[in-house]
Amino acid sequence: MTETATVMRIEGKRVTVGCSPSASCGMCARRRGDAFCNLSSGSYLAINRGDLALSLGDTVEVYVPSGRTVASGVLVLIVPLVLFVLFFVGAGALVRHLAEGLRALAGLGGLGLGLAGGLLLARSGLDGQEPEIVASLPGPTASGAKP
Repeated sequence: MTETATVMRIEGKRVTVGCSPSASCGMCARRRGDAFCNLSSGSYLAINRGDLALSLGDTVEVYVPSGRTVASGVLVLIVPLVLFVLFFVGAGALVRHLAEGLRALAGLGGLGLGLAGGLLLARSGLDGQEPEIVASLPGPTASGAKP
């Protein structure tokens, strides 16, 4: 899906853009409102892979991958739960007569490791699911003049 957003900050290829619920937003148009908009927090990070010439205040078109929600759910929920089970069972297999409380503590360590790993991966942008700026749209710039 594509969104229309405004450039708020530029840091190399990482661009902070802001959006406001509108009819031009694909999701808002289908839902007829912004009650469930996951981008309504105001701003989010997008990647400028095409090296488009951007300046503050430019209006851009941002592609938000549909699979982002599913991938994020797997990363945040499934991976930590699997690590919990692996650490719980693994601790019991490594030390034969380990108390269940200590095995549970090892499992919680795996859970924490999974959550921390998912957070670091999401922040690094290496998951390939970050929004991407695909076009710079004509419109007023930060100075108010048309390009």
